[in-house]
Amino acid sequence: MRVSVMITTSNRLEELQRTLQMLGKLDPAPDEVLVTADGCTDGTPEFLSAMPNVKFVGNQPARG
Repeated sequence: MRVSVMITTSNRLEELQRTLQMLGKLDPAPDEVLVTADGCTDGTPEFLSAMPNVKFVGNQPARG
């Protein structure tokens, strides 16, 4: 069985970092992690671009 985790966020970088850290501790780890970020201006896109194991979809400007 495959497990996917989808996270939605908007300008909550600290919470996202904490969530991804906790997901990394799961055994077994999720097969894929997807993050959608709506109009983030807090560095979320830059943070996620450095994480090759996370698929990122961003909206600029925010679309709700």
